[in-house]
Amino acid sequence: MKARNLFSLIFILFVLAQSCVNDTFDTPPVPSLKDLTPTMTIKEFKALSKAGKSVEITDDIIIGGQVISSDQTGNFYKTLYIQDGTGGIPISINATDLYTLYEPGRNVWVHCRGLTLSDNNNFLYLDYNGDRIPDNLYRKFLTRGQKSDVIIPPKALKLYEVTEDDLGTLVAIEEVEFSLKDKSKNYADATRAGNRTVEDCIGNTIIVRTSNYADFADVPLPDGNGTIIGVLSRYRNDVQLGIRDTSDVMLNNPSCLGGGSLDKISIKEVRSYFSGSKTNVPAGKKIEAVVISDRASGNIHTRNMVIQDETGGIAVRFTRDHTFNLNEKVEIDVSGLELSEYQGLLQLNNVNTDKVNKQGKGSITPKEVTIGDILGGFESFESTLVHVKKVSFSGAATFGSGPKVTDGTGELVLFTRSQAAFANEKVPTTAETLNAIVTQGGGSKTMQLSLRNLSDINGAGGGGGGGGTAADTLSTMNEDFSSFQDAADINEQGWKSYVVEGERNWRIKTFSGNQYAQATAYKDNAPKMETFLISPPLHLDVPKKIAFQSAKAYWDHDGLTVWFSTDFDGSDVSSATWTQLNCTLAGEADKDHAWIDSGDIDLSSFSGVGYIAFKYVGSSADKQTGTFRIDNVVFGDK
Repeated sequence: MKARNLFSLIFILFVLAQSCVNDTFDTPPVPSLKDLTPTMTIKEFKALSKAGKSVEITDDIIIGGQVISSDQTGNFYKTLYIQDGTGGIPISINATDLYTLYEPGRNVWVHCRGLTLSDNNNFLYLDYNGDRIPDNLYRKFLTRGQKSDVIIPPKALKLYEVTEDDLGTLVAIEEVEFSLKDKSKNYADATRAGNRTVEDCIGNTIIVRTSNYADFADVPLPDGNGTIIGVLSRYRNDVQLGIRDTSDVMLNNPSCLGGGSLDKISIKEVRSYFSGSKTNVPAGKKIEAVVISDRASGNIHTRNMVIQDETGGIAVRFTRDHTFNLNEKVEIDVSGLELSEYQGLLQLNNVNTDKVNKQGKGSITPKEVTIGDILGGFESFESTLVHVKKVSFSGAATFGSGPKVTDGTGELVLFTRSQAAFANEKVPTTAETLNAIVTQGGGSKTMQLSLRNLSDINGAGGGGGGGGTAADTLSTMNEDFSSFQDAADINEQGWKSYVVEGERNWRIKTFSGNQYAQATAYKDNAPKMETFLISPPLHLDVPKKIAFQSAKAYWDHDGLTVWFSTDFDGSDVSSATWTQLNCTLAGEADKDHAWIDSGDIDLSSFSGVGYIAFKYVGSSADKQTGTFRIDNVVFGDK
């Protein structure tokens, strides 16, 4: 019995030992190496996309390329980028540690049948019915080839040379550095991914995005200038660069943007750097000035502003719409910015809004001059605010038609954009005083004056102008917004939208055949939003009342309040005194899209000229993105 038991024990131990070392069925096999022939180039394959719509691949299509990404350091999450000689494309895979099989330089072929060509804001990628390719399926679609003897080199580019065709490919961006505001930071933050701005010496920018899970997330950014290698992608409207590790960042040359503190210089000194052709401001410089243009009036392009200090003025052209309002004091990092002329007007060109910081309120007193003074010394007055007395107008019936203005010493065109809120207003015959910005434009580089808003004309006679006198105000109003331009920011028929924070205005929208005013922070890129919708001036000669309807949709916060002011100057929202009105507003308990009556609001405690303002606040960062609507605003005697 003892011998039989001993034999049985030895047999059992042998079987157990064999089962412990044989892991054939526990470890997934390494894919075999094969060379296949693509049936399409990546460029040809991406051409199958249909304007923002996902395309399910039902044909036997094979594309091939070389791996250009790596998730080894944690900065490419569940995504594999491949590139051939025609372009690149990301593949979304629900697996990690892809670098162990698909490292940079590895040839890969993709069997596309059964996959989806998806489009996110014109950025194309491969996935599986809108989701990542499952971990247990992706080997079915990918064929692993040999590691190439010839590694695809990154395409050398300047920032301004990057195009749509470069998305999804490996690039080497030359002559760039991290912006001054980011140089003191790490690649990412402890709890969130880092979007770090990289710029060249003339103000072009791109985002380098780093996951907070990357091995190098807490590594400080270098402060020199040089080359950054990475894979180009896009998120929303932002082109981004993803690096594989810090060896992709080679910033060994001296900075062109400076570092540390910036030297404050005057606008006069900035203008002096201009050589007659495109010039760059030296590194390490900043200016402080006051905004003298009024973007809210629409008489200046949404990407333009004019600023002035005690030495002079200059125009600023941004790379996108800005949010800087009349009489705001701003500080601008002008290091390396381009100085150039547009139709004769000197400007700081291609400026990123990140270069500008708001510094509170300021003011510029317009210089009293004659038109003859301007004509005799135009360059010294360009982009400054002037004050001209006893002027008369001729040559056009409305401001948008380009009237001429004279004071007896000379004549200038009074320029007004067709988009200006007052473009269709009648031009007065005369005025006691005129404030305007000295500018120039057109193919002939015509010297011009430009109003900020109608309050720049005082003591107008024989027509329009006045900007808020009793004669210009409304004694009654019944506004249903039906005659406004649909899907446009509100800036017509005396109604104006003013942005305090963010970039969103009140807009005209339509639902079920009804037009109304709407504000929402939904899908807003800015972290915070604050915008006012303000009525035309209302005449409070006798006790008055006002009423309106409001509606909400997708409730998540109390974003709407209503205010009234009698000292609003038509342009500077923050300097006015606003009284909050007590009224009924659409709330959380109300149905979406249901119109709620405010009730009659007694205005008898106010006198003179007043304005009603509908204020919306929201925050995409805090998920306060509810939508609010206003309609049927009725004003009249109590």
